[in-house]
Amino acid sequence: MENENKDQENLENENQESENLKSGNQESSGGESSKEDFSESEPESASEIYSEPTQESVPESTSEPIAASAGQPDEVDEEYEKTTVKQVSLKWGLYIGLVLIVWSLIIQMAGLVGNQPLSYVIYLFIIAGIVLAHKEFKNEGDGFMSYSQGLGIGTLLSLVSGAISVVFSFIYVKFIDDSMLTIVKDLQVEKLEEQGLSDAQIDQAMSITEKFMVPEVMFPMALVAMVFFGFILSLIVSAFTKNVNPQAEI
Repeated sequence: MENENKDQENLENENQESENLKSGNQESSGGESSKEDFSESEPESASEIYSEPTQESVPESTSEPIAASAGQPDEVDEEYEKTTVKQVSLKWGLYIGLVLIVWSLIIQMAGLVGNQPLSYVIYLFIIAGIVLAHKEFKNEGDGFMSYSQGLGIGTLLSLVSGAISVVFSFIYVKFIDDSMLTIVKDLQVEKLEEQGLSDAQIDQAMSITEKFMVPEVMFPMALVAMVFFGFILSLIVSAFTKNVNPQAEI
C-alpha cells in the first residue's frame, strides 16, 4: 500500500511539472510575440510622426517666398516700361515728318525754293522734336534717360521724319510738279557765273551736276544728310536733356 501511494504521488508531481513547463513556454512565447509586435509597430508610428511635417509644412514654406519674390521684378518692369526708345522715336518722328511736309509745301507755294536760310529751319524743327521726345520719354518712364538713350531717340527720330519728308517730296516732284528741279539748276548756274566761269566751263560742270539732280539720287542723298545732321544734333541736345539714374552708375 505504501508503495502504491508513493507511485501516485510521483505521477501527480510529474503531471504538475509538465503543466508548469507548458505554462512557462506559453508565457515566453507570448512575451516574444509582444516584443515582435512592439518592434513592428514602433517604426510605423515613427514614420507617421516624421512624415507628416515634411509633406505639408515644407513645400508651403518654401514656395510662397519664391512666388512673392518672382512677382516683384515683373511689377517693376510693367511700371517703368510704359514707353520705349522706339515708341517715342516713331511717334515724334511721325510728327516732325508731317511738319516738314507742311513746311516744304509753304516754301513751294511761296516761290521760295532755293532760299538757303529757310532750308535751315528744318533743323530747328528736328531739335524741337528731339527735346519733346526726350521729355516724354522721361515723364512716361521712371524719370531717367541715359545719354545713349537720348542719342538713340534723336537719331531714330531724324531717320523717321526724314524718310517721311523724302518720300513725299519724291512723289511730289516725280509725279506732280518738277519745277523745283528746274529752279535748283538755275540757282546752280548763277553760282557758277558768280565764280567767273566761262560758258563752256559752266556747261561742263552742269553736265556732271545734272546726273545727280534727279529724284532717284537727290532724295536718298537728302535722307542720308538729314540722318547725319540729326545724329550730330542728338549728340548736343542729349548732353543737356539726359537724366542718368544714380543707381545705374554704381
